[in-house]
Amino acid sequence: MQKTLGWIMLLVGMALLLVGSTSTFATVIYETPTLTIYPSFPSGTQVSPTLLKGGTWYDIEAYLTVLDVGSLTVKTVTITGTDYSKVVPLTWVHHSDYDKIHSGWTAPVLPDETLLTFQWHVETDKGYKADATSYGKIGGPVGKFYINGQEANIDSVFRVSSPTLTFNFKATKHGDLIVSAWIAIKCDSPVVDDQVTLTETTTDTEWTGTFTLPSRGTYTILGYINYGGKTYRLMSVFSNFDSEFQPTSEGFKLNMLQILGFASTGIGILLVFTGKKH
Repeated sequence: MQKTLGWIMLLVGMALLLVGSTSTFATVIYETPTLTIYPSFPSGTQVSPTLLKGGTWYDIEAYLTVLDVGSLTVKTVTITGTDYSKVVPLTWVHHSDYDKIHSGWTAPVLPDETLLTFQWHVETDKGYKADATSYGKIGGPVGKFYINGQEANIDSVFRVSSPTLTFNFKATKHGDLIVSAWIAIKCDSPVVDDQVTLTETTTDTEWTGTFTLPSRGTYTILGYINYGGKTYRLMSVFSNFDSEFQPTSEGFKLNMLQILGFASTGIGILLVFTGKKH
Protein backbone atom coordinates (compact mmCIF):
# COMPACT_ATOMS: atom_id res chain seq x y z
CA MET A 1 0.00 0.00 0.00
CA GLN A 2 2.84 2.38 0.91
CA LYS A 3 4.67 1.71 -2.37
CA THR A 4 1.45 2.21 -4.33
CA LEU A 5 0.87 5.57 -2.65
CA GLY A 6 4.49 6.41 -3.26
CA TRP A 7 4.25 5.71 -6.99
CA ILE A 8 1.09 7.84 -7.16
CA MET A 9 2.82 10.74 -5.43
CA LEU A 10 5.86 10.33 -7.67
CA LEU A 11 3.79 10.39 -10.85
CA VAL A 12 1.71 13.35 -9.66
CA GLY A 13 4.88 15.25 -8.76
CA MET A 14 6.43 14.67 -12.17
CA ALA A 15 3.22 15.80 -13.86
CA LEU A 16 3.17 18.99 -11.81
CA LEU A 17 6.79 19.69 -12.69
CA LEU A 18 6.01 19.24 -16.37
CA VAL A 19 2.98 21.52 -16.24
CA GLY A 20 4.74 24.01 -13.97
CA SER A 21 7.66 24.39 -16.31
CA THR A 22 5.32 25.60 -19.07
CA SER A 23 3.01 27.72 -16.90
CA THR A 24 3.49 31.26 -15.64
CA PHE A 25 1.77 33.26 -12.94
CA ALA A 26 0.99 36.98 -13.00
CA THR A 27 1.74 39.21 -10.03
CA VAL A 28 -0.73 42.06 -9.52
CA ILE A 29 0.15 45.04 -7.33
CA TYR A 30 -2.75 47.28 -6.32
CA GLU A 31 -1.23 50.67 -5.59
CA THR A 32 -2.80 53.58 -3.80
CA PRO A 33 -3.26 56.44 -6.29
CA THR A 34 -0.89 59.34 -5.71
CA LEU A 35 -0.89 62.96 -6.81
CA THR A 36 2.30 64.99 -6.40
CA ILE A 37 3.36 68.42 -7.69
CA TYR A 38 6.95 69.08 -8.80
CA PRO A 39 7.52 72.81 -9.49
CA SER A 40 9.90 73.24 -12.43
CA PHE A 41 9.84 77.06 -12.80
CA PRO A 42 10.40 78.64 -10.49
CA SER A 43 11.88 75.62 -8.73
CA GLY A 44 13.98 77.41 -6.11
CA THR A 45 13.91 76.87 -2.37
CA GLN A 46 13.64 79.55 0.29
CA VAL A 47 17.40 79.34 0.84
CA SER A 48 18.19 79.15 -2.89
CA PRO A 49 15.36 80.91 -4.79
CA THR A 50 15.08 81.15 -8.58
CA LEU A 51 16.15 84.60 -9.78
CA LEU A 52 13.44 86.61 -11.58
CA LYS A 53 13.70 89.87 -13.48
CA GLY A 54 10.91 92.36 -12.75
CA GLY A 55 8.69 93.12 -15.73
CA THR A 56 9.73 89.93 -17.59
CA TRP A 57 7.20 87.43 -18.94
CA TYR A 58 7.72 83.84 -17.78
CA ASP A 59 5.98 80.53 -18.39
CA ILE A 60 5.64 79.28 -14.83
CA GLU A 61 4.94 75.56 -14.59
CA ALA A 62 4.99 72.40 -12.54
CA TYR A 63 4.89 68.74 -13.44
CA LEU A 64 2.54 66.20 -11.89
CA THR A 65 2.82 62.56 -10.96
CA VAL A 66 -0.69 61.30 -11.65
CA LEU A 67 -2.02 57.77 -11.08
CA ASP A 68 -5.73 57.17 -11.60
CA VAL A 69 -6.81 60.26 -9.70
CA GLY A 70 -9.30 61.67 -12.18
CA SER A 71 -9.43 65.05 -13.89
CA LEU A 72 -8.06 68.25 -12.39
CA THR A 73 -10.85 70.58 -11.29
CA VAL A 74 -8.76 73.13 -9.36
CA LYS A 75 -5.29 74.20 -10.51
CA THR A 76 -3.82 77.46 -9.22
CA VAL A 77 -0.64 79.01 -7.92
CA THR A 78 -0.80 81.79 -5.35
CA ILE A 79 2.17 84.15 -5.55
CA THR A 80 2.91 86.36 -2.56
CA GLY A 81 5.67 88.70 -1.47
CA THR A 82 6.17 92.13 0.07
CA ASP A 83 3.50 94.44 -1.42
CA TYR A 84 2.43 91.72 -3.88
CA SER A 85 -0.24 89.01 -3.99
CA LYS A 86 -1.75 87.28 -7.01
CA VAL A 87 -3.68 84.05 -7.71
CA VAL A 88 -2.82 82.68 -11.15
CA PRO A 89 -5.16 80.08 -12.73
CA LEU A 90 -3.21 77.33 -14.48
CA THR A 91 -3.76 75.27 -17.63
CA TRP A 92 -3.57 71.48 -17.38
CA VAL A 93 -1.67 69.73 -20.18
CA HIS A 94 -1.90 65.93 -20.41
CA HIS A 95 0.64 63.85 -22.32
CA SER A 96 1.08 60.09 -22.54
CA ASP A 97 4.16 60.18 -20.32
CA TYR A 98 3.57 63.21 -18.08
CA ASP A 99 1.14 65.92 -16.98
CA LYS A 100 1.92 69.53 -16.25
CA ILE A 101 0.20 72.74 -15.12
CA HIS A 102 1.39 76.11 -16.38
CA SER A 103 0.53 79.71 -17.21
CA GLY A 104 2.07 82.86 -18.60
CA TRP A 105 2.96 85.35 -15.87
CA THR A 106 4.82 88.66 -15.76
CA ALA A 107 7.11 89.12 -12.78
CA PRO A 108 6.17 92.26 -10.83
CA VAL A 109 8.48 95.24 -10.81
CA LEU A 110 9.58 95.17 -7.20
CA PRO A 111 12.80 96.11 -5.38
CA ASP A 112 15.72 93.71 -5.86
CA GLU A 113 15.95 90.99 -3.19
CA THR A 114 12.14 90.77 -2.90
CA LEU A 115 11.32 87.10 -2.16
CA LEU A 116 8.21 85.64 -3.82
CA THR A 117 6.48 82.50 -2.53
CA PHE A 118 4.66 80.24 -5.03
CA GLN A 119 1.96 78.07 -3.44
CA TRP A 120 0.87 75.43 -5.98
CA HIS A 121 -2.47 73.68 -5.47
CA VAL A 122 -4.51 71.14 -7.44
CA GLU A 123 -7.67 69.14 -6.78
CA THR A 124 -9.40 66.38 -8.79
CA ASP A 125 -12.98 65.27 -9.37
CA LYS A 126 -12.22 62.16 -7.27
CA GLY A 127 -11.34 64.17 -4.19
CA TYR A 128 -7.56 64.06 -4.39
CA LYS A 129 -5.54 67.17 -3.49
CA ALA A 130 -1.88 68.15 -3.64
CA ASP A 131 0.21 71.17 -2.67
CA ALA A 132 3.78 72.30 -3.23
CA THR A 133 5.84 75.41 -2.55
CA SER A 134 8.67 77.00 -4.49
CA TYR A 135 10.43 80.36 -4.31
CA GLY A 136 11.63 83.11 -6.63
CA LYS A 137 13.57 86.31 -6.03
CA ILE A 138 13.51 89.61 -7.89
CA GLY A 139 16.80 91.03 -9.12
CA GLY A 140 20.41 89.96 -9.38
CA PRO A 141 22.36 88.47 -12.30
CA VAL A 142 20.47 86.88 -15.16
CA GLY A 143 21.74 84.12 -17.43
CA LYS A 144 21.23 80.65 -18.90
CA PHE A 145 22.79 77.22 -18.47
CA TYR A 146 23.62 74.97 -21.42
CA ILE A 147 24.24 71.22 -21.58
CA ASN A 148 26.20 69.97 -24.59
CA GLY A 149 25.54 73.32 -26.27
CA GLN A 150 21.75 73.08 -25.83
CA GLU A 151 19.90 75.56 -23.65
CA ALA A 152 18.73 73.85 -20.46
CA ASN A 153 15.29 75.34 -20.03
CA ILE A 154 12.30 73.83 -18.24
CA ASP A 155 11.13 71.98 -21.36
CA SER A 156 14.54 70.48 -22.21
CA VAL A 157 14.88 66.71 -22.53
CA PHE A 158 18.40 65.33 -22.59
CA ARG A 159 18.91 61.71 -23.65
CA VAL A 160 22.61 61.15 -24.17
CA SER A 161 24.52 58.11 -25.41
CA SER A 162 27.91 59.46 -24.31
CA PRO A 163 28.64 59.82 -20.59
CA THR A 164 30.66 63.05 -20.91
CA LEU A 165 28.61 66.24 -20.52
CA THR A 166 29.74 69.80 -21.26
CA PHE A 167 28.23 72.62 -19.18
CA ASN A 168 28.13 76.36 -19.87
CA PHE A 169 26.63 79.28 -18.03
CA LYS A 170 26.25 82.54 -19.98
CA ALA A 171 25.35 85.70 -18.09
CA THR A 172 23.07 88.19 -19.84
CA LYS A 173 22.83 90.73 -17.01
CA HIS A 174 25.08 91.73 -14.09
CA GLY A 175 27.63 89.00 -14.82
CA ASP A 176 30.19 91.12 -12.96
CA LEU A 177 28.33 90.36 -9.72
CA ILE A 178 28.74 86.59 -10.06
CA VAL A 179 31.37 85.13 -7.75
CA SER A 180 31.09 81.53 -8.97
CA ALA A 181 28.92 79.09 -10.92
CA TRP A 182 28.63 75.35 -10.50
CA ILE A 183 26.59 72.25 -11.32
CA ALA A 184 25.16 69.68 -8.89
CA ILE A 185 24.61 66.18 -10.31
CA LYS A 186 22.44 63.68 -8.45
CA CYS A 187 21.11 60.18 -9.10
CA ASP A 188 19.28 57.69 -6.88
CA SER A 189 20.36 54.54 -8.71
CA PRO A 190 23.31 54.40 -8.88
CA VAL A 191 23.78 56.81 -5.99
CA VAL A 192 25.56 59.92 -7.29
CA ASP A 193 25.94 63.26 -5.51
CA ASP A 194 28.71 65.27 -7.23
CA GLN A 195 29.49 68.91 -7.87
CA VAL A 196 31.27 70.53 -10.83
CA THR A 197 32.76 74.00 -10.34
CA LEU A 198 32.65 75.91 -13.62
CA THR A 199 35.67 77.89 -14.80
CA GLU A 200 35.22 81.52 -15.86
CA THR A 201 36.38 81.34 -19.48
CA THR A 202 35.10 84.79 -20.59
CA THR A 203 35.30 87.50 -17.95
CA ASP A 204 31.89 88.29 -16.40
CA THR A 205 30.17 86.47 -19.28
CA GLU A 206 30.75 82.73 -19.53
CA TRP A 207 31.66 79.81 -17.25
CA THR A 208 32.34 76.24 -18.49
CA GLY A 209 33.02 72.74 -17.20
CA THR A 210 32.64 69.02 -17.96
CA PHE A 211 31.56 65.90 -16.10
CA THR A 212 31.56 62.21 -17.00
CA LEU A 213 28.55 60.24 -15.75
CA PRO A 214 29.79 57.15 -13.88
CA SER A 215 27.11 54.79 -15.24
CA ARG A 216 23.80 54.67 -17.07
CA GLY A 217 20.75 56.12 -15.33
CA THR A 218 18.51 59.17 -14.98
CA TYR A 219 20.24 62.16 -13.39
CA THR A 220 18.96 65.37 -11.83
CA ILE A 221 21.19 68.29 -12.85
CA LEU A 222 20.99 71.58 -10.97
CA GLY A 223 22.71 74.84 -11.96
CA TYR A 224 23.75 77.41 -9.34
CA ILE A 225 25.43 80.80 -9.18
CA ASN A 226 26.75 82.67 -6.17
CA TYR A 227 26.68 86.41 -5.68
CA GLY A 228 26.32 88.73 -2.74
CA GLY A 229 27.29 85.92 -0.39
CA LYS A 230 24.25 83.81 -1.35
CA THR A 231 23.51 80.88 -3.66
CA TYR A 232 20.78 80.88 -6.32
CA ARG A 233 19.49 78.02 -8.42
CA LEU A 234 18.89 78.86 -12.08
CA MET A 235 18.55 75.40 -13.61
CA SER A 236 16.82 72.13 -12.75
CA VAL A 237 16.61 69.45 -15.45
CA PHE A 238 16.72 65.67 -15.91
CA SER A 239 19.24 63.88 -18.11
CA ASN A 240 18.91 60.24 -19.10
CA PHE A 241 22.09 58.32 -20.01
CA ASP A 242 20.45 55.50 -21.96
CA SER A 243 21.44 52.27 -23.74
CA GLU A 244 19.99 49.09 -25.20
CA PHE A 245 17.64 47.27 -22.86
CA GLN A 246 19.34 44.54 -20.85
CA PRO A 247 17.17 42.44 -18.53
CA THR A 248 18.55 42.09 -15.03
CA SER A 249 19.38 38.65 -13.67
CA GLU A 250 16.90 37.59 -11.00
CA GLY A 251 18.45 34.22 -10.19
CA PHE A 252 16.72 30.85 -10.14
CA LYS A 253 13.02 31.03 -9.26
CA LEU A 254 10.25 28.42 -9.02
CA ASN A 255 6.55 28.94 -9.57
CA MET A 256 3.91 27.34 -7.34
CA LEU A 257 3.29 24.31 -9.56
CA GLN A 258 7.00 23.55 -9.66
CA ILE A 259 7.27 23.82 -5.88
CA LEU A 260 4.33 21.41 -5.42
CA GLY A 261 5.83 19.13 -8.04
CA PHE A 262 9.16 18.88 -6.28
CA ALA A 263 7.42 18.26 -2.95
CA SER A 264 5.17 15.51 -4.35
CA THR A 265 8.06 13.86 -6.18
CA GLY A 266 10.20 13.84 -3.06
CA ILE A 267 7.44 12.31 -0.93
CA GLY A 268 6.78 9.71 -3.62
CA ILE A 269 10.43 8.66 -3.82
CA LEU A 270 10.58 8.43 -0.03
CA LEU A 271 7.50 6.18 0.12
CA VAL A 272 8.65 3.92 -2.72
CA PHE A 273 12.16 3.28 -1.48
CA THR A 274 11.42 3.12 2.24
CA GLY A 275 8.38 0.89 1.96
CA LYS A 276 8.41 -2.58 3.55
CA LYS A 277 9.50 -5.47 1.35
CA HIS A 278 7.28 -8.59 1.26
